[in-house]
Amino acid sequence: MFVKLFVICHFMVACYSDTVQRPRGVSLSMVSLYAVDKYFTCFDGSATMPYERINDDYCDCLGDGSDEPGTSACPNGSFYCNNIGHKPSFIPSSRVNDGICDCCDGSDEYTTETQCENNCYELGQAAREEEARIVAIIKEGSKIKNELSLKGKQLKRDKQYKLLELMKEQSEAEILKSEKEGIKNRIEAKEKEALDVYKQLEEQKRKLHEEEERLKNEKEALETFNQVDSNGDGNLDAAEVSKLSVLDQNKDGIVSEEETKAILTGESQIPFEHFVSTGWEYIKQLNIVKNINLEQKETESDHDIEKEEISEDHQELKGEIEEDDEDKDELPEDSEPGTDDVESVPDEEPKQEYDEETTKIINEANEARTGFDDAVRNLRDIQREIKQIEESLEKDYGKEDEFAYLVGECYEYTDREYTYKLCPFDEVSQRPKDGGSETRLGSWNSWVDNKYDVMFYSGGQSCWNGPQRQAHVRLTCSTNTEVVGASEPSRCEYLLEFHTPAACLMKDIKETIIDQHDEL
Repeated sequence: MFVKLFVICHFMVACYSDTVQRPRGVSLSMVSLYAVDKYFTCFDGSATMPYERINDDYCDCLGDGSDEPGTSACPNGSFYCNNIGHKPSFIPSSRVNDGICDCCDGSDEYTTETQCENNCYELGQAAREEEARIVAIIKEGSKIKNELSLKGKQLKRDKQYKLLELMKEQSEAEILKSEKEGIKNRIEAKEKEALDVYKQLEEQKRKLHEEEERLKNEKEALETFNQVDSNGDGNLDAAEVSKLSVLDQNKDGIVSEEETKAILTGESQIPFEHFVSTGWEYIKQLNIVKNINLEQKETESDHDIEKEEISEDHQELKGEIEEDDEDKDELPEDSEPGTDDVESVPDEEPKQEYDEETTKIINEANEARTGFDDAVRNLRDIQREIKQIEESLEKDYGKEDEFAYLVGECYEYTDREYTYKLCPFDEVSQRPKDGGSETRLGSWNSWVDNKYDVMFYSGGQSCWNGPQRQAHVRLTCSTNTEVVGASEPSRCEYLLEFHTPAACLMKDIKETIIDQHDEL
């Protein structure tokens, strides 16, 4: 049908062309500029002349050669080939009457002996078949596009309806969060009041323990002081300090002057009060080191009697470890040691025991905190979904929402080196075929020039010592949705060829025919 229409149209064009007087080498669209009864003005305005000087084989319009469209007089002129049955075309004026047939209708060789065969129809057959194929794709693609448009509009309505629901849920979630926060604050205040009682008791115990330790320390220090203060004058001097056996580390019966000075802190003699805060601390450290060395020697000499000879402190520690082991043995069969409390450590202090009422308050506070956290999390999830829908509704999915069906979809194309991934209205990425990490080539930015044939993705990962990557996606009408090609025209800039029915427009049928046959 299309081929028949094409032949009829071209027959009409041929008839019409014969009735219109025009200079040789001029297209029908330019005939009005070459009026027989008027003066002709060069297209660049450089000269004006009578009509008789058109195609007189002398170039008057040196700038554009417009006065010699049918001769080779102007080196920069153009000759129009009608090529009825095929695509019309322009050839350089220099190729007119050069003995070579450049126009398929032979119209460029009108003064030479060259016999040009008119084979325009044969040559145009493939073009007509291609045109028919393109027109069929556009028609079928347009039908699919209409369906996609209906689907896109419905998706948009669904999102708008969902947005209204979420806004309502957000208001309810905010109220619930406020209620949960009030409950939490009230029970936490009650919990704090109950725990403050225990904190005060613990503080009292701590102070009492510190006082007991201080008295014990002073008692031990006083016993040592009295033993060393041989003259009973209430002061320690160098001679008395030198008799302290703990200072004689190498057992040679001599205490060094440095150690004596360490006890007396540079004084000739010190009273008990001074001794407690300085020298006594030094002596205690020496006793600890001495005990440790003694234990090491005992371990090396006889490992088999270790339990009987270790110090009282080590015996107590061992007892605690054995109690720990007994507790582990009592774990339930389905429990594994160390899994119930990952953060526990061997030296962790025993958990505070509370009375029944306080325990109940603490449990209620924990439940209130959990409830509040859940309410906050739920509100945050709703707000996140609202933001996503609002951002989606703000995007331009075409005049009739025909591109909306692409949201959430991804398409891949693989060449020799890379696999390209296009997620429309989201991002474009690339990954090596032989493995490796994915490289983001760009995120959705906009349509180029507010048209719906090229998408722009920007802000991709930076090239090595170069700019951020970016990608253009060129859309072509098709009955399928797929990426059919990918390239890197310039460094860090990528081009993907994308076929989709959403790019099909019925007006493209007219443009296709006009592009091929502008005589129509």
